[in-house]
Amino acid sequence: CAYISTAHFGWTVSGERVIKLTEVSAIQLSILTYLAMLVGVFALGFAINWMARTYGAHEETVPSNGIALASYSCTPLFLAGFALLYPVPWFNALVFLAAACYGAWLMYDGLPIVMGIPKGQAVMYAGALLTVALVILVSTRVGSVILWNYGMGPIFVEG
Repeated sequence: CAYISTAHFGWTVSGERVIKLTEVSAIQLSILTYLAMLVGVFALGFAINWMARTYGAHEETVPSNGIALASYSCTPLFLAGFALLYPVPWFNALVFLAAACYGAWLMYDGLPIVMGIPKGQAVMYAGALLTVALVILVSTRVGSVILWNYGMGPIFVEG
């Protein structure tokens, strides 16, 4: 959806001119973003299992449970990508904010079930995991800036 929106529809900030990405640049950024999202989900799943003992969860015998919970919690963010077909920045920001809030609630709601802990402990555990998720998000943004400095940045066209 991001590829279609940025390469074919474009966007405008002040209503004056439409800005687009070249098709090559849009596909490159879309693929890199998707890969970063997958790495982020796996990193969050690893963090869920890594912190399990700290927050009183049962020792995980199936390490994929953490990744399953991370995938479950991040699903609203993946589905929010459909909003990118309507290339209005404030609309996209609101949709992704709502998706992030719902994903945080899914994390809090799923932790007691998957990790076998009381709901009271899930609040602190979920808070720690959301902090890890924010660190992962900031890391991907820093990685984007580094890649853009090495020539892998977007190529804009007016359109």
